[in-house]
Amino acid sequence: MIQAIRSFQGGSETLLSVLWTSHITSFESIASSIEIRVFASVPVNQRQVSIDGSDVDLKVLFTNFLQGTGIPWPTRFDEEKSLGLIPANFEASQLESPAFRPRMFHAAATGSDCVQQGEHVTVSLLSL
Repeated sequence: MIQAIRSFQGGSETLLSVLWTSHITSFESIASSIEIRVFASVPVNQRQVSIDGSDVDLKVLFTNFLQGTGIPWPTRFDEEKSLGLIPANFEASQLESPAFRPRMFHAAATGSDCVQQGEHVTVSLLSL
């Protein structure tokens, strides 16, 4: 293990830097690698949703979701857990962490919970 660390191109200092910058700690960790697009097929009147009487752009809604904490529907989560659909080793202590939502999104989109250097993820919002 130590030999692998020493042989990393740029040395151990570069390795630690790569590890630190690839770790998802909040939405800001993935913000520069995400592009959110609303396709032209989405009718203009469906590019916003009304929340508490205010119109919110779909891009803003998605970004705000990733910046939030917790589970969006806790009762549904509890139901899924009681049905055995949530793995037993699921780390529930991280639910309120600012890293939880962006880490779960990133893992679902890329298969990894770490940002790879130069990675680019496009989120495309389409019409139904």
